[in-house]
Amino acid sequence: MDSNAQTGVEGGADTKQTAVTSGGKGAKWFDSIDEFDISLHASFIGYTVQCLMAVSKWESLVDISNRLNTATGNEFASHLLPFIIYAQSTLHEQAATQTSEKRKALETRI
Repeated sequence: MDSNAQTGVEGGADTKQTAVTSGGKGAKWFDSIDEFDISLHASFIGYTVQCLMAVSKWESLVDISNRLNTATGNEFASHLLPFIIYAQSTLHEQAATQTSEKRKALETRI
C-alpha cells in the first residue's frame, strides 16, 4: 500500500504541483472544466454591471459583483472594484441625504 492510499489523498504529487503553479492558492473550480470559459461569463457579467450602472440599480450592481468575486475567488476583483466603490458611495450618499431630511422633518414636528 503506498502513502497516498494510506492517507486517502488522491493525486499526491500532482496536487502539490497544481498548488505551486497557481501561486500557492490551488486550482480554482472553473479551471478544471474544459468547456467552461470563465472569462466569457465574466465579460457578460461586466456588461451587466455597466447596464445596472446606467439605470442606477446600485444594490443589484453590488450584489452581482460580489457574487462574481465570491464565485471566482476574486479573480476579477480588480475590474469590478471601481464599480462597487462608486455604487456603495452613491448608496451611502443617498442614505445620508434621506437621514438628514428625516431628522429635519422630525425636528419640525417636535
